[in-house]
Amino acid sequence: MPYTIHGDRIDTVADYLAAAFDPHAVDGLISMDALADIRHVASLLPGAITDFFGFECPLGSDRQEADFLVCCRVRHGSREILSGPVAGWDPFSRFQQEPIWRSIRKFANEWAEPSSPLYSAIHNLWIEFDIDDTLPSVPAPNVFIGVDHLRTFSPSAAQQRSSAQYAWLTDLALPILRGEATTPAVRRQLTRIVALLPPAAQVFQVGLMLARKFQGVRLCMRGIAIGQIAGYLSALEWDGDSIELECLLAWLEERVDRIDLDLDMTDHVLPKIGLECYLGASESRVCAFLDHLISCQLCTAPKAAAVAMWTGIADEDQTPEIWPGNLAEAARSSGAGFRSAFVRRLHHVKVDFHAVAPLQAKAYLGVHHKWLAREMNREDIGS
Repeated sequence: MPYTIHGDRIDTVADYLAAAFDPHAVDGLISMDALADIRHVASLLPGAITDFFGFECPLGSDRQEADFLVCCRVRHGSREILSGPVAGWDPFSRFQQEPIWRSIRKFANEWAEPSSPLYSAIHNLWIEFDIDDTLPSVPAPNVFIGVDHLRTFSPSAAQQRSSAQYAWLTDLALPILRGEATTPAVRRQLTRIVALLPPAAQVFQVGLMLARKFQGVRLCMRGIAIGQIAGYLSALEWDGDSIELECLLAWLEERVDRIDLDLDMTDHVLPKIGLECYLGASESRVCAFLDHLISCQLCTAPKAAAVAMWTGIADEDQTPEIWPGNLAEAARSSGAGFRSAFVRRLHHVKVDFHAVAPLQAKAYLGVHHKWLAREMNREDIGS
């Protein structure tokens, strides 16, 4: 069902936040001050740009803070909004003094060009905002691009390591976003990381921490079996404690459904890695995993309780007075068969591993907008 901008007032992502959950839904996770900062950021973005957003919350301390993430998907029409004015609204008119936003606009224009290799290679763009006490009036985001074509193409790819097949990323996408050419050393390292992936694995996100001035690249990989992770990192000459990592992976394997691997790279693989742990929709499984994190001092009991309470649903029939107008109108135009709803779930828990720093765990809380059949029961709603 298409999302469009209706009427004189442009609904913002802040309107989506207000409809998706009561402020008390994040009690124990996000302070009211941090939530106010998140709402400020969300008020700068049109609601029509996303149907999926969320929060990154640290679990091992009492600090009630969170970063804010917004997904812009091709199938949702977000690419066209990012790349130009929609219904008289220019998403970047207020951001032009910020170099990172100018780079994002340039990237979006290239992405929206059907003749560009980015047009078919990239299916989403995540923008991630670090929320802290120094949040500027126009915050600059970190950027993650969702890709489909970063995988080993043939058994000989590990030997060939041909950078040409990844040139759309190294020679086009990354230079546009970073404002500088990719160095040969970084190009070779990225090509090597992809070429050495197991046959069933792929890079699904490529991240640039533009707001943090980190010059490296983050690669998020899916499809590597848990038992393959340590060996894969060893093949990349990762400078970490493989024995300790294998013990952690064995502990996690008994408790999670899947692990995706995140690593940072420059001209070499950096020591810190992330293990994205996916648990499925089982409430008991989530609670058991959080209890295990508490026992390892990776999560506080109040944070675990707050994460367990996050799951829920809000729909337009419950609070029609605050429902975003563009979503309500789209639901009406579809007839009586569907209702607009926001579904909240724990997306995953990431465990950061670093040989010279303690383990850290973070919860990623997701909010999806969905069109639900009016006869659908709440317990029938998928993730």
